[in-house]
Amino acid sequence: MAGKKYTGKEFFVNTKQCETQKFDWGTLQWTLEPRTTGTTDMTGGVVTLLPGVGHSTHSHECNEIIYMIDGKDCEQYMILPDGSKVSSMMQPGDFAWLPANVPHGTVNRSDANVHLVAIYAVPGSEADLGKQANEIIPPEE
Repeated sequence: MAGKKYTGKEFFVNTKQCETQKFDWGTLQWTLEPRTTGTTDMTGGVVTLLPGVGHSTHSHECNEIIYMIDGKDCEQYMILPDGSKVSSMMQPGDFAWLPANVPHGTVNRSDANVHLVAIYAVPGSEADLGKQANEIIPPEE
């Protein structure tokens, strides 16, 4: 922290202070990113997956961690370098570690919303995903 001036407000962020990126499969609210906290070495946010849907298989150039807050039966899968698929049906309290450059996806297999926290080792994913959003809703505050 030496050398950087902090005001204190960048340490605590509420989802009402963040834009909401809307997709066919749900929403993303990036609470931890350069525009909200000034971070230069990570990105994080809250994901809402709608019932019965997920997003397409993709990968990132950095590690990702997913934590399931609530809901049930959220499939997290990865495609390994040998082409095999590994998956787990996540439940509240579960974590998933997704290594860099490993194709993966998340599908809500239940009939209710699922809420997850996604954290990336570097910023940039929020901007990339924002370009794909159907709509971006400005922060409430």
